Amino acid sequence: MMFVPARASKSGSRSGSFTALVATVILPFFTGSSAAFAENLFLRGDVNANDRIEVTDSVLILRQLFQGDEDALTCDDATDVDDNGKVDITDGIQGLTYLFLSGDPPRYPYPHCGADESDDQLWHVRSRSSVR
Repeated sequence: MMFVPARASKSGSRSGSFTALVATVILPFFTGSSAAFAENLFLRGDVNANDRIEVTDSVLILRQLFQGDEDALTCDDATDVDDNGKVDITDGIQGLTYLFLSGDPPRYPYPHCGADESDDQLWHVRSRSSVR
């Protein structure tokens, strides 16, 4: 079972942690399985789904943008580091700025896995086994 600490959004609500709580604890209790709900949990900025944010993630974003290599990506929502609803060069730059210049961290869900609170058209997590 996974515990996601409460995190207040800019508006002060804790809806993200409530969503994660429902998805990982409450619903599995009634349905007997958390697999369907866990598929939508991700860590923003963790492009290769190795549970940490590192230089490789930003390189993969830039590689996808400039070379079209989408096989390296696990989740468009994780790739959208600034959570503006699209994957673009600012995502790779924000990742590098965060790592090397103490820039802004990725938007929620970060620093712990969670569900996406934004209303966008980006897809969620693919199976980690599909990433090689």
